[in-house]
Amino acid sequence: MNHLNKDIVFGIRKSKLGVFSVVIAIMGACFLTGKSVAADQAGEQAQVQTQGQEAITSDPASSQVDTSQYGASMPYTRYEADKGNLLGKAEVEESQDSHSTAIEASDQTYVALKEKGDGVSFKVNEPANALTVRYTVPDGTSGQLDVQVNGHSVQQLDLSSMSNWQYLNDKGVHDSAQADTRARFQFDEVHSLLPGLQLQKGDVVSLVKNRSDDVHYGLDFVEFEQAPDPIAQGDNAINIVSKGATPNDDTDDSQALYDAIYEAKQTGKNVYIPAGRFNLNRKVGIDASDMKISGAGIWYTQLHFTSDQAGGGGFDFLHQDNHVEFSDVYLSSNLRSRYGENAQYKAISGTPGKNSHIHDIWAEHFEVGMWIGDYAGINDMKYTDGLVVENVRLRNNLADGVNFAQGTKNSIVRNSSIRGNGDDGLASWSSIADGTESAVAENNKFLHNTIELGWRAGGVGIFGGKGHEIAYNRIKDNIGDAGIRLTTVFKGHNFDLNEEGIWVHHNLLERTGTKSDIYNKHRGSIDVETRYGDIKNVTIEDNVFVAPFDTGVIDHLNPNGGILNHVEVRNNQTMSQLSHAAQAGLSAPASKPIGQALKVKEKPLQASAVKVPLQPSKVQPSKKQTGLNLKQAKTVTKTVKPNYVLKATNSKQKSFLKAPSALFLYRMMGLRQTV
Repeated sequence: MNHLNKDIVFGIRKSKLGVFSVVIAIMGACFLTGKSVAADQAGEQAQVQTQGQEAITSDPASSQVDTSQYGASMPYTRYEADKGNLLGKAEVEESQDSHSTAIEASDQTYVALKEKGDGVSFKVNEPANALTVRYTVPDGTSGQLDVQVNGHSVQQLDLSSMSNWQYLNDKGVHDSAQADTRARFQFDEVHSLLPGLQLQKGDVVSLVKNRSDDVHYGLDFVEFEQAPDPIAQGDNAINIVSKGATPNDDTDDSQALYDAIYEAKQTGKNVYIPAGRFNLNRKVGIDASDMKISGAGIWYTQLHFTSDQAGGGGFDFLHQDNHVEFSDVYLSSNLRSRYGENAQYKAISGTPGKNSHIHDIWAEHFEVGMWIGDYAGINDMKYTDGLVVENVRLRNNLADGVNFAQGTKNSIVRNSSIRGNGDDGLASWSSIADGTESAVAENNKFLHNTIELGWRAGGVGIFGGKGHEIAYNRIKDNIGDAGIRLTTVFKGHNFDLNEEGIWVHHNLLERTGTKSDIYNKHRGSIDVETRYGDIKNVTIEDNVFVAPFDTGVIDHLNPNGGILNHVEVRNNQTMSQLSHAAQAGLSAPASKPIGQALKVKEKPLQASAVKVPLQPSKVQPSKKQTGLNLKQAKTVTKTVKPNYVLKATNSKQKSFLKAPSALFLYRMMGLRQTV
């Protein structure tokens, strides 16, 4: 069968004659008798070429896709452990089983170090003086790696399970294993400057297990980078050390930071945090405008929140802030739990007003990296407008990487690394929190980010709003949910006010989606779900799916909670990863252009360029007729089988149209309450 186009267009449109029609341009087959009828599969195969902008060494599938336009440009090069030289009895572990450890590793593959002397070595391709190692050790254990350069020990890296390991089921997130839970957040990271050492091209770096114990380590990858020199204090800045802060000890430096911010606010100056680790024992409120708060750089200045209690740390931008710049620090905490999703322990939260700038921040081990919104419950709502977040690393947090909520608008996250988080990597939620009258979230953008290794929820989540754009992101190894999800599963403005349209385009999604999330649902690389309202005016186009765990695009439409109205899916591509999957003994989907129908529970509904005129108000019942009255449509496309108009003429026909297969088309026509 010839494929006429690559589009899926859902929605109600009114013709010049005043007759409503639904345009369904879906590749593959025709809707003939109320059941999904599969058609011939596409003979063509999409051929896509790639090269990684972020220098991620990946599997054979992604190496065939030109990724230079996707993702963040970061100053490090990644070396996958399974591609290194294995030492001792080190062995490669690989699995796509949802209960395995490997499922959370890059490309679902890591190297196991079980005995002293096991390790992996890498020959570096460029100068470097710093490294980041992604690893796993069992819950409740610790370990140590010996870092060797050209055969000489130069550093010990301590490995810990204190900040990770969570357990998921359909009832929520738990800190310890329970019945019917899946272990998640099994990997963590450690990073360090190499002490007094400059790696050169051709040097060999080895990571070796150096303890004689029964703790099994797992190495996922190492990233080498050339850290720049520390940033010096500016002339117009107040150093927190001058206010009593003392680095690299156990004392609390919160008051010194407060005092520096207060004086800077009174004198029109900035705040500087020098190199060293500074402890903060409470949440820090920032009440300032036209101020720069900065450190010596993410490799030099660490602000560590020492509390492990709910509400015990993070920076909270207060409601009068405007034109604030926050940059060049590494943020960490002792938080170990989401406290039943009530931790209230974000690295950065609140409403940083108008035209603020957050950049070159590294934050991990918080509840959330950044959650932007006003939750004060005061009628005079404050909004974030024009926030720029760029060049940040938000990793290994218990929930979201970034969430633009409560009417946040005209804001952007770009060129950032979002990794290993336990909820949506990047999200915009048009929420209306209790006690507030929030406006709609609008015109937010997520551009050129690398979002990977999420272990719960989506890589990107759009929960209503209007005018958003999600483009040129690289979303990889999001094993628990969709790469991108657009849903009305949370209450709020949803898509009701989305007249401008939301545009999801030119994203690369590698190994995303799942055949079984924690609710045992299928999730596509891009997933569309309704519950509390319709999804309307969304365009999904020119995206590339590589080796999806399920399929390209899936919908989950609640029969009592929403339709798709002008949702267009077109010109997307998918390709398989046959060689890698064959080594794992797994099957992979065939390479083909993506334009199939959104998926219902039984089968995907597929149709080819069908225009179906609706006539709901002039159906005449017939006592004799027990089957569907199928009238051949006049607008049949010649290259496909005849298309038909469905008319429900009695109660049996109405019941039939309530079946999930028929209900999918039925809802798209907007007739869920009128047939």
